Amino acid sequence: MHSEKPIRKKKYLEIAEYLRRDIINGKYRVGENIPTLRKLAEIYNVNPQTANKATAYLTSVGYLKPKQGSGSVVCLPNIRSDVDRIIMLVDRSRSKLIDLESPSNYHCKDLYLSFLMRMSNHKNRPGFIVYDKTALKVEESFKEAAKSILGVIVQGSLPDCYLNYMSQNNITVVLLNRKINGKVGGRFGSVIISIKTIGQMIDYLISLGHHKIIFAYSLELEESEILNKRYNAAKAAVEQWKGDLATDIKLFKYLPDSMDSLDALKSLVSKGFTAAFGYNDVSALGMYSLVHLAKMRIPLDFSVAGFDDIFASRIATPPLTTIRVNRPGMVERALKILNTIHDRTAPVYIEEEIETELVIRKSVYINNPK
Repeated sequence: MHSEKPIRKKKYLEIAEYLRRDIINGKYRVGENIPTLRKLAEIYNVNPQTANKATAYLTSVGYLKPKQGSGSVVCLPNIRSDVDRIIMLVDRSRSKLIDLESPSNYHCKDLYLSFLMRMSNHKNRPGFIVYDKTALKVEESFKEAAKSILGVIVQGSLPDCYLNYMSQNNITVVLLNRKINGKVGGRFGSVIISIKTIGQMIDYLISLGHHKIIFAYSLELEESEILNKRYNAAKAAVEQWKGDLATDIKLFKYLPDSMDSLDALKSLVSKGFTAAFGYNDVSALGMYSLVHLAKMRIPLDFSVAGFDDIFASRIATPPLTTIRVNRPGMVERALKILNTIHDRTAPVYIEEEIETELVIRKSVYINNPK
């Protein structure tokens, strides 16, 4: 039986890859000198000749300028189609969440981490750029970055100036849970979170005796068109029961520690509302605070459900019944769409839906009218 040994990558190429990753990760900054060959040899545990070959290779592919003095200067390749470069655009309001201690951080960080891990697994070179969704012109930093990318993944709503710029410059774009409004030429795609499971959640709540439901929305969040879509889906599901039961649903916008919101909740409870379905998990978990302030117990006195299945929902007391969104799968689907449409020459728009599922935990209980 004949077997072949795998061909081993030449040592200098291995060291060049380590050095390239250190440059991308910011260990060696653009415009600064890398260590001397002797120092590099010590850092990467090779002889100086191998270190020299590695730096020569990186110079040939544009990561280092030709050597001048005691160490090459770091730069980045300036090529039109750097096929392993994908950027995630994050709107400014969401990027601020990174520095805040808020459950909503989990929502964003799941996406960011999934994006980074997918890129790493495919040996791609990711990047993040913050944009302002109210912008009237495209930032120069994005224009510069867009000269050498495979495409863009977008979290948030893109302003018209960005949509038009990407269309005019034939940049491949995939939006997360946003659709393209109106007719825009170019290569665009969308991954939409399914709202079909909202009907299942409403049916579940009503089947447990919760005929009057609050649709809760935390004013800590920035309002978007997604709110209306989810509320309308919940409202339609409630109305399907009206031939048999006296059902009702109310949109309830609140702040978790607001006395005005507390009074409004008490008023709704006095009118027979026994459960809250959150626009997302952040809105659902915020209701925990209000319900406790109202001297009610979850779920014995009042039931709460959500939408997202962020980590905080799993460790809440009680754990939150919710609708699970597969965020890693969402990012993976976006990348597949991006690769599919990148090589198209004609304008194209591909929209795909990612399924969701009901997750039953302990925050919802049977309503026993007194």
